[in-house]
Amino acid sequence: MYLDKEKLKALLKKAEELRFDNQIVFNQKAKIKPEKAIEAIVSGLSGWLTKTTALNNGAGYVKKLTEIKATLPASKANQFASSYFSDKDAKSIQSQLITLIKKIDKENKSIFIVHGRDAVMKDSVQSALRGLGIPNVILSNEDDHGQTIIEKFIKEANRCEYAIVLCSADDEGKLRIKGKKGAETPLRPRARQNVILELGYFLAKYGRENLFVLHPEESIEQPSDFIGVVYQTFDKAGLWKQKLVRELKKAGFKINDKMSDRL
Repeated sequence: MYLDKEKLKALLKKAEELRFDNQIVFNQKAKIKPEKAIEAIVSGLSGWLTKTTALNNGAGYVKKLTEIKATLPASKANQFASSYFSDKDAKSIQSQLITLIKKIDKENKSIFIVHGRDAVMKDSVQSALRGLGIPNVILSNEDDHGQTIIEKFIKEANRCEYAIVLCSADDEGKLRIKGKKGAETPLRPRARQNVILELGYFLAKYGRENLFVLHPEESIEQPSDFIGVVYQTFDKAGLWKQKLVRELKKAGFKINDKMSDRL
């Protein structure tokens, strides 16, 4: 199941679009007091954090938001304190909110798992991600809602920001050499064609820094033009898990060390 960040991204857009000038916030065509505009974003973010439990640092985000909220005029303990809210104050809180929302967005992402017919490999990877508290998507587990396969694939891919591709040895293939008798090459194990297709799709969509490829211990035909992508052996000892954790951290994921140590 993916992490729904649609509202989070909408709140970020609202925060970035705020413009302050002489105690008035120009938000699209409406003119409202700056504290009201910011309070609405704070309230929206607070509600989203309350409903969204699949966050690895949820308590930390709530703490920071509480600190920001305490600086708003309506939250001041002294009821006789000035309700004046300068442009400088508003811009400072706006900056803090934008920073916090971007941090939440970067540290919490869903992962798309591309797989072939190796159920052991697929289940092991999904189990590891669950152990790390990271939402993930396996296309066959998601509802169709009347969509074609490609429509469903694109929709779910847009909900994720990282991909783990499992190049299990499900097919066999060889290079055809025309006009040379006795030059036949032997069949070699390789990943299924849909896996290679989706690998290329995610390489273009997410970039190589957001792609992790696992392959079996046996020799398997590696896709061409593949330099620069993490290509890790799915070993029986499970060393691939720590490599995955390191790569996810490099990609910005917030991972609890205690959770990763238990893998």
